[in-house]
Amino acid sequence: MKHRKLRIAWSVAWGIVAVLLIALWIRSYWRHDVFWESGPPRNIDWVQSGSGNVTIAIFRRTLTSFASNGSAEFNESLRFQDVPYWLLVIAATILTSLPLFHWSNRFSLRTLLIATTLVAVGLGLIVWLR
Repeated sequence: MKHRKLRIAWSVAWGIVAVLLIALWIRSYWRHDVFWESGPPRNIDWVQSGSGNVTIAIFRRTLTSFASNGSAEFNESLRFQDVPYWLLVIAATILTSLPLFHWSNRFSLRTLLIATTLVAVGLGLIVWLR
């Protein structure tokens, strides 16, 4: 068995991430946590946890033009991304169990069709949830 210790370490690390995400998920129903960082003038990034969701917001202010009289024009943008905790827990659980599968270098047509179907269903769910 090649790289056995590495596979065990991978599973343990992602298992810990999954457990911590579950703890944050439960905590998010009682507490609202906010982490923010301010970079160059008016660039702000923040992550907010509450009500079972993680909200990631990015505010950017970029200089578009600078006139000779000293005035400047800025382009401001604000992007939000809302991710439910259950999606993060499922992703961490899948990454935890990934080393348990024995991968083969040969794939059959049936395996290819199943993988294509799963990818199509996953992308369809993402579009449907938006």
